[in-house]
Amino acid sequence: MTRPSALPPETFRLFPLPRRRAYFLVHIARTRPQMLRTMRGTVGFAHPRQLACVVGVSSSRHRGLLGVIFFPRSSLGAGLVAHELAHAAFRVADRCGRKVRHWRPVLRARLGATANRDEEMYCTILERLTRQFWVEAYRLRLAHATQIRRLARSR
Repeated sequence: MTRPSALPPETFRLFPLPRRRAYFLVHIARTRPQMLRTMRGTVGFAHPRQLACVVGVSSSRHRGLLGVIFFPRSSLGAGLVAHELAHAAFRVADRCGRKVRHWRPVLRARLGATANRDEEMYCTILERLTRQFWVEAYRLRLAHATQIRRLARSR
């Protein structure tokens, strides 16, 4: 858990749990070098080959802040976003006392029961984070439907 000297500029927030104030601050920098400089200046570290990052943050001045998610604008592909949001979801599950280590089959399968409670909680958190991320990215015009159409045609 990091105690940042200052928080980076906020692009938007993600709220992983319903009816709770806990949130992740999302910072989307214009370029990767700018993201790395911002990371070094706020959380004190950045790996030179890092494409994006989730940093757990503890701050008494910012109640409810779980962490900061850093992206450069060039790394807003669905795969990398899903990867970083999965890290964030693991942090939330851990904060809620759930240990999602790996998939385990349900011991007593009941009709409709396909996952254990910890796994289901993790997936629900990831779903909420993902939906909120893309709603905000489209609202702020950081992602465009034309990019998706172009990718679909290139396959």
